[in-house]
Amino acid sequence: MRLSHEDLWHVTYGEFLDLLAGWRYREFLEAQKRAELASLITAPWYKHPISVQDIAGVWDDETMRAYGKMEAFKLFKDRIIKKRRTKEKMSCP
Repeated sequence: MRLSHEDLWHVTYGEFLDLLAGWRYREFLEAQKRAELASLITAPWYKHPISVQDIAGVWDDETMRAYGKMEAFKLFKDRIIKKRRTKEKMSCP
């Protein structure tokens, strides 16, 4: 996060959480770059090349972290179901 020991004492908790979220996102973007390179290198040996999402995962803006492909699918599916249920409750008199 590029904080010196002295800087750490002058950062509020909210600022620290913002720095942490930014650091996680930068790490995710770096992982995507490495995954893209790995995908390009291994592409000649596979009929269906490995996707970047399979290697690096999928970023979620709500939780500010990366998930695996199936883990993200389940998370997003649960969110959609939850939104539908709340919408149905709101529309019923």
